[in-house]
Amino acid sequence: IVVMPDGTIFSAFNSFILKLKNNKPSFDFKIRNAKSLAIIDDNNLLVGTARYAIRMRTSDMSVPDTLWRERCSKVFFFNYKYYVGTLNGLYELHDDKSYRYLGDYHPALKRRITDMLVTPDSTLWIATNDHGIVAYKNDKITSAITDDKGLSSNICKSLFYDGHYLWAGTSHGLNRIDLQVQPYAIRKYTTTDGLPSDMINTVYVDKGVIYLGTPAGLTCFNEDIVAASSICNLKLLEISSSGRSLPSDSSFHLSSGDNNIRFGYTAISMKSGGDIIYHYRIKGLNNEWQTTRETNLDYQSLPGGNYELELYAENKYGIKSQLMRVS
Repeated sequence: IVVMPDGTIFSAFNSFILKLKNNKPSFDFKIRNAKSLAIIDDNNLLVGTARYAIRMRTSDMSVPDTLWRERCSKVFFFNYKYYVGTLNGLYELHDDKSYRYLGDYHPALKRRITDMLVTPDSTLWIATNDHGIVAYKNDKITSAITDDKGLSSNICKSLFYDGHYLWAGTSHGLNRIDLQVQPYAIRKYTTTDGLPSDMINTVYVDKGVIYLGTPAGLTCFNEDIVAASSICNLKLLEISSSGRSLPSDSSFHLSSGDNNIRFGYTAISMKSGGDIIYHYRIKGLNNEWQTTRETNLDYQSLPGGNYELELYAENKYGIKSQLMRVS
């Protein structure tokens, strides 16, 4: 679905394209198997189908030009260039019919393209079917976001931009990517947050309400309400030295021979799905705060002295536990 500047709505279906203007529908049954629509200008649409990409005139739904003859998965128009996503990657087309294969610039762009959008800084964000998300600006790949960088899945189905957040629907849940933070901070929403499915086919955000299309139907939620209902409680599970358990008191002494120590802990946080970051420091050893996702800390050879462990947990909504101290 696209909405033209004058309010006219165009919707792509398997057997036709629907035009709705002033509540009056008209249909074009010649264009079948339309997969994607994009606005070129006030008078033209870019249409990707199972057989080709065409330019369609919006006034009479005629087709003055065929731009590409191959199955399209997603099409987009930006900065006077046509971007045609296919099962075999992404192509950049020009008015003179010349083109570049962007798969030559990044392996992810050789894969099936599922969605595209442009952010205000003129970056083209490209979602792929199995290689995550790629950022393209000024004819260069500027970033790639994959599961090894925190994305819940490399199978990306849809993108949406709202404020400084890039939302990505994947096969393993919804991802909110903060583009103002480096490395990108990613918050994930899954069935543990109450979603009916982890397969997110489409996403739309309006005034803090997130609308999702899933195999289980349409759902929506308010991000602030979900975060406000979350808790984060930190529990110390064990303290040990040289394989010997120690009392989990707030204060204790070790002999010179017991200069190794292990702390085990865990956080209980409803709806976080195990997405917990632990912040810690050993005052007297290193006063700088550090972070980990591990549920234990090991110090093998502490020098003699007085130390204090400070530890707290933070869930994916930014809710923090109480500060725990052991000295």
